[in-house]
Amino acid sequence: MIVNKDINKMCEYAINCYTENFDHRIQQLLITFPPDCKSKDGSDFWVGSKRLPHPIHFDANIDLCLNYVAKFVQILSHSLGIQLTKEQLSLENIKKICSSIKIPEFVKKDIKIDLNEEEDDNNKKKKVLSISEQEKNSPENQEAQKKLMK
Repeated sequence: MIVNKDINKMCEYAINCYTENFDHRIQQLLITFPPDCKSKDGSDFWVGSKRLPHPIHFDANIDLCLNYVAKFVQILSHSLGIQLTKEQLSLENIKKICSSIKIPEFVKKDIKIDLNEEEDDNNKKKKVLSISEQEKNSPENQEAQKKLMK
């Protein structure tokens, strides 16, 4: 959680969340289940409701990325009761701040994902993904938490 009321730290936190959710996790998923991955029965893994995802790298010059950070900071500051001016929340200011923040590099993690087949109430088979707690307690996440507490 952010204790520091600095907008620079809020932007950094927003970028780290964006990068983790829309870039690094997808890259990790594609390492674990590459585009040509096959199911146990030999059929393509990425079919039906499982659509092949594509990572979206953070770039402050892309409106989608910049708007994510701006709204993230706006919601975060409001929820924490931190008063920010319209100038601080302007896209120009957010872009300037984001341009100076180093984007965390992707580091491949050794995550174990088990595909188990279980039967639901209708005796239909469904696949269940269970991801270990390694990701949540990774050194990268712990380091990010330490930085935010400064």
